[in-house]
Amino acid sequence: MTQFTEETVPIRVESRTRRYDSERGCYVYDISFKTRAPLTERTIDVAEAFGLGIDEEREHVLYRDFELRLSQGGVRLA
Repeated sequence: MTQFTEETVPIRVESRTRRYDSERGCYVYDISFKTRAPLTERTIDVAEAFGLGIDEEREHVLYRDFELRLSQGGVRLA
């Protein structure tokens, strides 16, 4: 059985913007982050097995042009 250990993977938030679109009457969010796998013997073996490039940074988009409409009284804090 293979045992996995946690390794620190650097994550850098690349884009985290919120803007109000007055034409649509909503907030628009863009949230993404970039990460790079650490070069270890294990990550190199996996990359070779699956034909992945590990020497480059990857961008992961969580939200792109996500619209959030809030009306007065729409949010209540408890």
